[in-house]
Amino acid sequence: MFCREKCSDCCYAIFDMPLIEALYLKSRFLEKFFGKEKNELLEIADKTDRALVKLKRDAYKKSAERGGSAGNCGPYVSGTGTLSPAGV
Repeated sequence: MFCREKCSDCCYAIFDMPLIEALYLKSRFLEKFFGKEKNELLEIADKTDRALVKLKRDAYKKSAERGGSAGNCGPYVSGTGTLSPAGV
């Protein structure tokens, strides 16, 4: 995927992240955000994570109903791992 003007695909993509990158992002997050702002961001991340778990669960159920396998829930949810500053 290449960046281009007015593109936001990466902003909304669900993708796996290596542990070392997650730890780096967490350390930078903790350096930058404090107090109320930090808590508000963590709440948003938590709500997003819960919504993604529900999306993956629903996709799995639909795939199973159609006779698909657990690892074949579609391009947006198969093999995904969500990671937020709160979840590291």
